[in-house]
Amino acid sequence: MTTIINTPPTNSDNSGGSYGGLIVGIVISAILVFIFVVYGLPAMRGNNKDSGITTVTVPDKIDVNVNKGN
Repeated sequence: MTTIINTPPTNSDNSGGSYGGLIVGIVISAILVFIFVVYGLPAMRGNNKDSGITTVTVPDKIDVNVNKGN
């Protein structure tokens, strides 16, 4: 009796579909790095919005002299 082995054909599809996962991974990594820089670093440094209070002195009366030229 003869045994016949059918080997599958080689995949010659070069449509570039294998880069889709790489691009998605890069985008997700960029988003995670952005979130870490915006929220993680200030939290690790301990920067609070109340720690750097700026005092602005506003005078009670402002004298503005406007002279109209001839």
